[in-house]
Amino acid sequence: MFQQQQTLIQDLPKIQNLYEKYQLDSNKFQELTKNSQNFKVRIPLIGAFSAGKSSLINALLAQKLLAVEIDPASNLATEISFAETDQILGFKDNQFVKELSFEQLKSQDFDDLGANGHVEVKLNNPLLQSLPHLCLADLPGLDSKSEAHSQAIHHYLGRSLAYCIMVSSEEGTLKESIKNFLAELALHQAPVLVIISKSDKRSAKDIEAIKQQVKQQVQAILPPDNYLNVVAASRKNFDTVIPALQELEQRSEQRFKETVVKQSIDTIATLQQHIEVLNNQDNLDLESLKLKQTEMQEEMQHFQQKLKQEHQQINSRFNDVLSQITQHIRSRLTGETDSFANSVLHQGSDIQQQITYSVRIGMTEGMERYFKPLVEKYLHRIESELPEQLKINQNFNFEASDNDGLNTTILTGAATLLPIVLRSFPYAAVIIPIITTILGKFISVSQKEQQRAERREQARSYVQATLIPQVMAQVELNLRQILTAQLQQVEQNVQQQIDEKYQQAQLALAQLAQQLQQGEAEQEQQRAIYQQDLTTLNQVLQALNP
Repeated sequence: MFQQQQTLIQDLPKIQNLYEKYQLDSNKFQELTKNSQNFKVRIPLIGAFSAGKSSLINALLAQKLLAVEIDPASNLATEISFAETDQILGFKDNQFVKELSFEQLKSQDFDDLGANGHVEVKLNNPLLQSLPHLCLADLPGLDSKSEAHSQAIHHYLGRSLAYCIMVSSEEGTLKESIKNFLAELALHQAPVLVIISKSDKRSAKDIEAIKQQVKQQVQAILPPDNYLNVVAASRKNFDTVIPALQELEQRSEQRFKETVVKQSIDTIATLQQHIEVLNNQDNLDLESLKLKQTEMQEEMQHFQQKLKQEHQQINSRFNDVLSQITQHIRSRLTGETDSFANSVLHQGSDIQQQITYSVRIGMTEGMERYFKPLVEKYLHRIESELPEQLKINQNFNFEASDNDGLNTTILTGAATLLPIVLRSFPYAAVIIPIITTILGKFISVSQKEQQRAERREQARSYVQATLIPQVMAQVELNLRQILTAQLQQVEQNVQQQIDEKYQQAQLALAQLAQQLQQGEAEQEQQRAIYQQDLTTLNQVLQALNP
């Protein structure tokens, strides 16, 4: 357990009691306590179907936990982590459904969990005990389910420390689906560890050559800081994998500091500054205090007018940003006209995946380039215009919270918007029905064409004049709805936090007014209590900032 984690587990109840003592909202402590006690980051294991993910996990755990010969259509994400007591839980759409037996897990007896279900396996296992902050997530093969790629990105991006890419030595190189997946991870700057599986199927010399080739391929796709390592393993020899996982365990402490510790420090700072107001370091009398309360009300009214103007400004820019993103997606699709046309000529082979991937990449790039700066500038202007009276606590976190019920850690600010919006985008619902329909129409016509050149030109025209416009019409419709909803959520989060800070400031001044009506002896006694509580908070902060 991390030192700061021990501090939080020990001291959060004390901080919560102080929150309640000073009549501040303590609802946040339930989630904060849970994240402190049960902090885990996911390590998704990704690969083509039959890359050997389940076999490697079984070997690492020294038990036959997962089925090796599985039905790709029914395979669900399986998250495995340490616990004192063995337990297997089944979830449907992130809602707990039932407890499973080991036999049900191995036989994949979880049809009632649905296509979007997942399984959480808690094991009292020596290896997992040595990796207490990691959760190994065995995900469906990228080629096994049409939504596997989307799930691996959108369900795990914000909750994962690194992705573990499995490449079979029998393949000897990166498949196109893996390259596409890595390209998307590169956009999100996600760290990647590569494992060459089934190393016992090739000679040591071949394995070394494969490692070097795969390393070069991965480094050509990923930013330098996101490439971690390439190691080889088999069911009988996985000595190189354990140190790689142990290194990730060490990295998890930094993620804990960036999320749970940061939120805890902000929470303590709110209380600390509240008590400092009550301690009346400015030696205000009742008349001065009433003047300060009046000034705060006037500043707040003026700020609300500014906030309204900011809302109008960001909404006035919305259509331009939406147009820029859709044009970016359209340009990416147009640039792949020949590739799409070739798929059309071969009766639609892989074109659904091609289109979905291109839309997703184009959207990710467009969001990063156009939507994220729009929101960041909006938040920065609001923070810079906050009334002085509201700066009792300057630790504003305009959160885009990700309520997926999977014990997520806190990720704040505009950086969280991208994975949340991407997960909201219904790729399959938008694209697959369209392509199925329009390909059928084209194929019935193209069969009448005799000349290859004529057919290719017809396919290119069809892609440009029919396929891309129809896909873009659906993309723009859905993108507008989703980004509108996300922008509204950002505005609501901003307003909610400002209201909370204003209420806290009012409460502090009201409590101080009551205190000033007491006798001098009572005030002196109260100030001693404040000083004692501030000392307690400072001690906790020092422990969290060694």
